[in-house]
Amino acid sequence: MHQADLLLQRLSSDGLVVPPPGKGRVDVGIREEERSASKLWWSGIPGAKGRLRVALGPGSKMAAKRWPLERFQEVVKRLIRRYDVWPVVFGGNEDRSLGDHLLERWGRGTNAAGGLGSGPALRPWRDAVFIWATTRGPCTWPCQPAYPV
Repeated sequence: MHQADLLLQRLSSDGLVVPPPGKGRVDVGIREEERSASKLWWSGIPGAKGRLRVALGPGSKMAAKRWPLERFQEVVKRLIRRYDVWPVVFGGNEDRSLGDHLLERWGRGTNAAGGLGSGPALRPWRDAVFIWATTRGPCTWPCQPAYPV
């Protein structure tokens, strides 16, 4: 049984109406215009065409959650060498300089930090084959269940 179904069972014991196990929606309700905007956004990144896309969120509003940038640098360098991936850095305006630093080290990629709001950023995150972030917030955007409760 999916973890979300187990959690929903707990809610149902409190009287909330929940879908039967395995029948809930596991998406965040991305609308067609957001899908189209994402497709257009990716098409404007020539280096990403035909490559696996890796979404990264190296920043955090809490300094204690930040990992050393060297970890991102080394792992993504290996992914580039081995799989020819295209890294995309997501985050807020405050993460823009982190993205610039990483892209300079990798020699490729896209810095979308501060360039997209949370709604428009949802779809590009979902189009990535791998998501790595220092805080769980961005990671939950593309995979958060949207159950009608």
